Amino acid sequence: DIDGDKLSIQSASVPEAQGTVEIVDGKLVFTPAENFNGDAEITYTITDGSLTDQAKVAVTVNPVNDAPTIKVDAVESITEDAVNTDTVVATLEVVDIDTPEEQLTVSLENNSNGYFALVGDEVKLTQAGVDAVNNDELNLKDLTISASVSDGVNPTVSDSDSLIVNRVNDAPTVDNVISDQVLAEDFTIYTIDLNDAFKDSDSALNFSVSGNSNVLVSIENGIATISPTADWNGSEALTFTATDPSGESVSQTVNFTVAPVADIESDRATVVEDTPTIIKVLGNDTFEGDDKVVSLDTNNGPANGTVSVNSDGSVTYTPNDNYHGTDSFTYIVTSGGVSESTTVNVDVTPVNDAPVATNDNAVTDEDTPVTIDVLPN
Repeated sequence: DIDGDKLSIQSASVPEAQGTVEIVDGKLVFTPAENFNGDAEITYTITDGSLTDQAKVAVTVNPVNDAPTIKVDAVESITEDAVNTDTVVATLEVVDIDTPEEQLTVSLENNSNGYFALVGDEVKLTQAGVDAVNNDELNLKDLTISASVSDGVNPTVSDSDSLIVNRVNDAPTVDNVISDQVLAEDFTIYTIDLNDAFKDSDSALNFSVSGNSNVLVSIENGIATISPTADWNGSEALTFTATDPSGESVSQTVNFTVAPVADIESDRATVVEDTPTIIKVLGNDTFEGDDKVVSLDTNNGPANGTVSVNSDGSVTYTPNDNYHGTDSFTYIVTSGGVSESTTVNVDVTPVNDAPVATNDNAVTDEDTPVTIDVLPN
């Protein structure tokens, strides 16, 4: 100022696209706009307190290499058993304002398992990734996709995003077929491991059995304990079922054949003539059931006596009066719903019976002797 007045900057401006300008301690502070390079022009006004004047400042902003940017945008979710190697799990948005795309290096990070492949700007599952998503033992609940970009000048820039893996309940399956069971009557208690027979890759199983009446089954922790009904023999088809918490189930039917074993033995008894005698017919039998019942075969009863059943399962044989010799009868034992029969052979031994005198009549003439035989009757 030729008058020597004190000068100050009254105002300053610059096009918004070029940057911003501030007046700080009587000086202009210019800040280039982000990623701007080239010539900028600042217009400012000075004043001496009463008069003003305007001038311009030309600023050259030299370009620098800007770091690229990358954004990973993952899909919200994928579903087990509904994926393949064409499934896109994320897209990448890469920006570099001053480096051609072909000169950028874009890479997938944290992909040591090889689950992902970069195809253009899309990230897809590989076969390893498909297998991992569908693997119930891995039970993946989410996946994270990470990627980086480098322009060869600036530090590498990375980004990541995650997605949800929707698990699908898998129905239980038969893993090992339970073979048909061939057993003998009153077999020894044994077990079948249902955990080995059925499999569910993603759930614990609950087991049940149906179709059994005489083959007794209890199940605890997947172990089926098989027990017999005493003295029963025959066949039953048992159905074992495995059910998961979602209600999905699978079954397999096992045929149980229990072969009969003779529990009854024939008996021989000696009976004294005219003496009712108790015969313990169960003494040599091997019935195990507490429900055994003794009865008589009415078609094969004794020919020379009578027989009756006592409350303790024994029988009482009574020979006919004065009979001695042999006799026989058949008894039946029903136990476990099965009946068996056998013969009791009886020897009736004689006893010396007291003589019995019977009155006789005779006729003769007066003064005539007569001979009378009194023994025949």
